[in-house]
Amino acid sequence: MKYYIASVLFVLLGFNMNSQSSVDIKDPQAKVILDKISKTLESYSSVEMDFELEISFPGMEAEIQTGKIIQQGDKYYVNMDMQSVYSDGTSLWLHMKNNNEVQWSNAESAAAGGFMDPSSLLNMYKTGEYAYAITGEASGVQSIEFKPLDSSSPYSKMRLEVVKGKNEVKQMTVFAKDASKYTMKIKEIISNKTYPDETFVFNKSKYPGVHVEDLRID
Repeated sequence: MKYYIASVLFVLLGFNMNSQSSVDIKDPQAKVILDKISKTLESYSSVEMDFELEISFPGMEAEIQTGKIIQQGDKYYVNMDMQSVYSDGTSLWLHMKNNNEVQWSNAESAAAGGFMDPSSLLNMYKTGEYAYAITGEASGVQSIEFKPLDSSSPYSKMRLEVVKGKNEVKQMTVFAKDASKYTMKIKEIISNKTYPDETFVFNKSKYPGVHVEDLRID
């Protein structure tokens, strides 16, 4: 589940459990906001985002992790306390730090298995596979809620909170069907830096004893 949610939380989208009946298939006003956010981010040559991720399960104390996402074209790097993800557009490496283990797979096959890059996730609302609508506004922050139309989806809803009039994402929340909840708070966004190619490739020499499981399909 953590493998899946690591990808889901890189979307600038998020979900709420209790207002399914209020969510339309497509809310034109919500689409205007989402299009503006998408256009702004896609105009950048690169994006670096610092965030705080809160993971909670029923009856358990919430776990808080800090992290960073860097995306440049079709390449990206995600670093969190427990794991990191590297993709150079061809390969994807998932580094599970506690186990000192890496799963190395084709980027294309990883996407087919549900692990999408941040920009693909950003544009999920364009696929027609989600109902979404503006569901509230408070203190200058608008909430847009989404519901996957596929009943087999592992999550129930997502909620995106946007600073009104600025096309800035403040917070995202994913509610999974196992009653777990994942809240991502955006701390800082830096755009248009240039990153060397090695930023997006796992370097085995930096992690003595690491086990690399090659899952690539030739």
